Amino acid sequence: MKKLISALCITALTWASTCGLAVQPGLAAALPNELQGVPYYRELIQNGTFNDTGYHWAAEALYIAGVNGLLKADASGNANPDAPLSKKDALLGIAQMSGWMPQIQSGGQGRIPANMDPWTYYGQQVLTVAAGKGLFGSSTGAGGAVRPRPITGNWDDPATREEMILWTSRALQLPSTVNGSQTGVYNYQDWNQLAPDSVPWIEAALQQGLISASNGNGRPALRPKDKITRAEGAVILTRALPKALILQARPIMTANVYDIDEIGEGPGNAAQRRIHLVSAGAPQGQKSTLFLQGPSQDNPSGQSIALWKDGPADGNALQPGDQIELYPVAGTGTSSQAARSGSSDALNAPYKVPAPDASGFGSTTIVYFAKVLPTGVPVEGTLLNYDPNSGRVLLQDSWGNQRQATVIPGARIFINGVEHTLADVPNGTFLRGSLSGNTLSSLSTELSVAQPGAIPTGSNTLTGRVKSIDANGLRLLTSTGQEQYYPFAPGLQVYEGRQIARPVDIKIGDPVTLHMDDFRGLQIARVDLPTVNRLNEGIYRGTVDFINPVTRIATLHKAYKFNTGNWESLPGQLQVRLDSSTAVSVNGSPTTGDDFIRYGTGQDILFSASQDLAMSGRPSGVYTNFDTDDTTTDYKSPGTSLGLKASRLSVIQGSGERLNDKIEKIDLPGRTVRMSDDGSTFAFDGATIVIRNGRLVDPAELQSGDPVIAYTDASRYGYRASLIVVDKDLLPSGSSLNSLASGLVQGDLREVSTDRKVKLALYSQYRNNSWSSFDDGTTTFKVDYDTVVYDVRGASLETIPIADFMSEGPADLYDGSYVYAFIEDNRALAVVLSNDAPATNHPPQDSTILARVKSITQGTQSNIIVFDQIRQWSDRRETWVSDPTTNSLNVDNSVFIKNDKLIDIDGLRVGDTCLVIRDGDNEQARFIIKQ
Repeated sequence: MKKLISALCITALTWASTCGLAVQPGLAAALPNELQGVPYYRELIQNGTFNDTGYHWAAEALYIAGVNGLLKADASGNANPDAPLSKKDALLGIAQMSGWMPQIQSGGQGRIPANMDPWTYYGQQVLTVAAGKGLFGSSTGAGGAVRPRPITGNWDDPATREEMILWTSRALQLPSTVNGSQTGVYNYQDWNQLAPDSVPWIEAALQQGLISASNGNGRPALRPKDKITRAEGAVILTRALPKALILQARPIMTANVYDIDEIGEGPGNAAQRRIHLVSAGAPQGQKSTLFLQGPSQDNPSGQSIALWKDGPADGNALQPGDQIELYPVAGTGTSSQAARSGSSDALNAPYKVPAPDASGFGSTTIVYFAKVLPTGVPVEGTLLNYDPNSGRVLLQDSWGNQRQATVIPGARIFINGVEHTLADVPNGTFLRGSLSGNTLSSLSTELSVAQPGAIPTGSNTLTGRVKSIDANGLRLLTSTGQEQYYPFAPGLQVYEGRQIARPVDIKIGDPVTLHMDDFRGLQIARVDLPTVNRLNEGIYRGTVDFINPVTRIATLHKAYKFNTGNWESLPGQLQVRLDSSTAVSVNGSPTTGDDFIRYGTGQDILFSASQDLAMSGRPSGVYTNFDTDDTTTDYKSPGTSLGLKASRLSVIQGSGERLNDKIEKIDLPGRTVRMSDDGSTFAFDGATIVIRNGRLVDPAELQSGDPVIAYTDASRYGYRASLIVVDKDLLPSGSSLNSLASGLVQGDLREVSTDRKVKLALYSQYRNNSWSSFDDGTTTFKVDYDTVVYDVRGASLETIPIADFMSEGPADLYDGSYVYAFIEDNRALAVVLSNDAPATNHPPQDSTILARVKSITQGTQSNIIVFDQIRQWSDRRETWVSDPTTNSLNVDNSVFIKNDKLIDIDGLRVGDTCLVIRDGDNEQARFIIKQ
């Protein structure tokens, strides 16, 4: 006996998804005790394998459509995927999908003769049956005869997109949506081109995920009158097929392959391959076996299934760990030889299967096709809540977004390598897994103490953004605009993703999840920070093209995003939602969001926006294409499929003015600011967007001396700031009693003591984006077990183990070296030993730039990073000065830092914004701090 055991931990945690071809958990059927393949699987594979679809974007949909008889090849074996789909072929595909062919055949002349066009043989009966199902309207012909009619043209013409979607929706008996439920259709600029009777059905198709279409020119478009291609038609039909099979009482079954063995090997015996399955979508968590028979004298083809696994295949391609969707053969009755030896005949006729048992299936079920769902998609998230009665869990992913999932009884989870039940995992635990289709194929977590109780049972969970924070607690701003101060409980835990963090890591504007100390929610026991989207508010501007009054979603064209002091043009169009908490200003005066929604179309606006959990249906962001092509990215948004929600919004009056200066005086009661260089004055209000070091803050936090970039426009009361950007003290510095607590320092190494202290003499600290004058005294900092010591005194960079540094340092081995150190939380994260020391009669001449990574080149000789969109810090003006050039810097000896932690060059990506401290005498970067 040969046996294949999966090394994966097969779990059953289904991940809620709003799109894609995977069967939703609620649509998956329970597994029967036993499944068998069919002898005609090779015919099915041949039906789905076309000569011209191998590398087509819709290859998978075309194969599934061919296997299921929804689309047929021409005489040359081609699918012609980019050719128009005729109305006749569209209706034949819908009839096959819907299971109407037996009725059509019984009302016509039986099965079609070989090599005859199906429409010629069945066409009139197809129209009759489809009309009886309510697919289309009718007209009265000669003699008073009632004839079915398409929306446009005649039956010989290509089908339009509207016709294909309308007919499919009606064939599926989707519930038509009317009035307020039609929020999807009205987001499209050409919705008014739809026939009035089509609107609710097109809306139903949008809500059911049958279509996701767009045009890259401005607002999304349905293009209802365009001809639909055969590939697009195949996508719609295969997306609709799972719902159609439910209506035929043969729903798709979803399962995980957890074991495979072969029996019956030997002379005269056909090898039988047993695929052992566990249910992935039904609450019972059943196990089952799929039997695949090898060839024998009585059955030369054997018995298997057609399969899609990154391409056409048969059942022998299945492996442990695969998550599959199984398609059962239609029909009812008693078990018969016909069910096992019949012809495929494009699945035209119902094949008999065993009588159903109590679960809806017989003990043996015949399946003809399976699809292996995509695997290997990593999933990480924090467990917010688990309901063992319903099996539902709530997770927060690394972007701060909430996702729902379903757990099947018997699911396995490992805590620190030891198997537990999910009930043993406390809220607040960081989980890691790998998606296989719509389920997790592995799940594990690590806890400092692998026992329940890290967060008290019954703990309340709150989400929102940090409005303010102090040593004793924080003020939370919820998505509904409510504010509440919550104190910290003793023993507060702070996590950034799955990493332990500190209260000082919590910044104003951060999206957070608060786990309270008990069900009353009086104190905060734990704060969870996402690992990305920490710079949570993006700044955008554009022209409002359309506002949906129902969804409160505004669509903009000519959109730009603010990045590193520059406006970057965004392709396509942008969508953003306004809610009751959005602060809106028009002509310098506050107004309501409802008034803006009523009169805002055509206005130029500037706004701040964060990711919006409420826009969970249609992915939002920047739309670049909108088609049924699943390989095309529908949106361009960093790491998220959710939309934008505006927090502050201003209508721009006139061309505006850009000021790059330093605040000389700020009048908070009068809400005015005077600049230093030219003495210009402008006003601000509650809708003014103030970004300090990448985070949205209250305008009251502006301070005299702040270097700012301000965008002002004219109002009836004078100039008003729509946007104020402050980048100051990007690296915090602190010291007490001649000991450094945080920040950058450089100086002569005087002594390394046995108590892990490093003493510097004649040192300079980095403050407010530049180095201070040298202090002729001494200062100290501590090193710890995780301090990294870099040695650049030789020809190349080397790393000194901290144990060697601590043992050799007190022996004066490193005395006299020149040191650069990055200190955080009273200990050094990085220490750089150098031979070269700057002149001490003036501050170090290193320059500071705030720039974006344009390119990264890692070579055998040296590593080079090119920066653009540069702002150079001016010590004289104490402001940032734009530099239109690019900087190409050698980073061989650079220290890379992100979120107060050391990273390497692989932690940077093109497009990252970085604070760069570079050598003033050459093209070397000393420190690169990712913002």
